[in-house]
Amino acid sequence: MVIIEGTALITGIKGTINMVKSLKSSYDAKTITQAQSDILEHLFTLQIDALALQEKHFAIIHEKEELIKKVVQFEQWEKTESEYELQEIVSGTFVYTSKNTQQFGIPTHWLCTQCWDNRKKSILQRQYVGHMSKLICPRCKFSFNG
Repeated sequence: MVIIEGTALITGIKGTINMVKSLKSSYDAKTITQAQSDILEHLFTLQIDALALQEKHFAIIHEKEELIKKVVQFEQWEKTESEYELQEIVSGTFVYTSKNTQQFGIPTHWLCTQCWDNRKKSILQRQYVGHMSKLICPRCKFSFNG
């Protein structure tokens, strides 16, 4: 679509040039004044078209940058996914755990499955209430007895 509009802009510029060439051979003051007015109107229209084309061009560049960011985030998440595995810690209760905590020197930790589904890593935190403990996700507030 941008190519078609660019071609139309070039055609408009050629039309303006042809108007100037035809004016060059005319010596009538009224004809020259009218031609000047027509040329200015034509140039104004071309300027509006060029600005619209530039705006679309910037929008396409912005869209491209956003898509590149999404691809990078997707690739980073794929790497993160490969480092964790789903594990059942209590009957019916699942968490994501690191596959290689010893290799990377990372302490053992559990990640919330709800946040994981939203492509977020949220480490479950243990909270003690009396002699009972709960695991709570600081991001989504999911909790369970642990």
